[in-house]
Amino acid sequence: MARVMSDPVALDKHTPEPIPSQEPRLGKTASGITHLRMSAGHSRDLESQLTLPLGSWRLQDIDWGFVFKSQHYGTPLTTIAILIALLVVHWTLTPSKRVFFLYDASISYISHGDTIPAWVAVVVPLISLLISLVAYEFVIFRSFNLHITNAVATTVHFFVDCVCSFVTVEFITELTKMLIGRLRPNFLQECFGGQQQLEGVWRSSSPVQLGSSLVNDIDCPSPLSMASRKSFPSGHSSCSAVIMTYNIVFLLWAGYMRADGASFMGLRRQTGWRGGHRFLREIGHGFYLFWILVQAAFVWAVGVSRFADNKHQVSDVVGGWLLGTCFALIYSCRATSLHQYVVMHNVAARDRESQINGRFRAMPT
Repeated sequence: MARVMSDPVALDKHTPEPIPSQEPRLGKTASGITHLRMSAGHSRDLESQLTLPLGSWRLQDIDWGFVFKSQHYGTPLTTIAILIALLVVHWTLTPSKRVFFLYDASISYISHGDTIPAWVAVVVPLISLLISLVAYEFVIFRSFNLHITNAVATTVHFFVDCVCSFVTVEFITELTKMLIGRLRPNFLQECFGGQQQLEGVWRSSSPVQLGSSLVNDIDCPSPLSMASRKSFPSGHSSCSAVIMTYNIVFLLWAGYMRADGASFMGLRRQTGWRGGHRFLREIGHGFYLFWILVQAAFVWAVGVSRFADNKHQVSDVVGGWLLGTCFALIYSCRATSLHQYVVMHNVAARDRESQINGRFRAMPT
């Protein structure tokens, strides 16, 4: 037995060669993304790794089961409860009735309709967010995602989270409107059914009678009068602000903070202009900034239109902006932090590609 152990040839014959494990093991990258780390036996042949397919980008190859299983459902479940509360508030509560003078200049403005309808203030920001997500996940970040399923999973992750933030802000907006009961600038117009009817009331009453009529209720013949008691905060402003701010945070995170070497058009510490590559990058970053500013400009336009249409006071619009922005920051920062725990599809191919290009360093399991 001693001769066998001291003889290298005998040791080679009697000691079976270890068989590389074919089972993947859980591990993490330096960026914290959970993935499957293959054993050392899978990295023997570098040339064969270079020829491995990195995943399909055909629509028919989307693994929808994986997309839905990789999502985090804590936020949607909470949002369902908030949505139910929103419906209860909307259909059961009535706005508070505030004391006001019948002839009050601040509620006697004439409105000619909405420059920006409510559905535009919501649909346009959602379309803008979808454009940002699709452009980034399917084009700019294509080489990082490696498979169309990963791009779809990330898009669903952020879009659903943004919709949840919108529902939350809508609930708080509606509840605040009911509790405050602030009158809109065109309250008397809505109360009496139009501009001509309101002018008739003014002509039939003396200024002294109108000015001394301090009331907390009024018999409004128009069914629109209930909505005219819900001025603060501006729903148009809060809803547009929450979605657009969410989009802006996503663009800043994805473009400049998401991963080293995977930022928008590549970030380089470069002072020279040789070859024209830096010039193209600077132009690209300029357009990137322009797209971000478009989001902010739309929020501004919605708020200004509400004041110009005599539907809200300035304080109503500012309150809507603050409400939407605060909740957008909460949800977007949480979503970007949770993204690193969204499991990657085709993780074995992603791990092999990461080892080849050196962008990620596998941590020991």
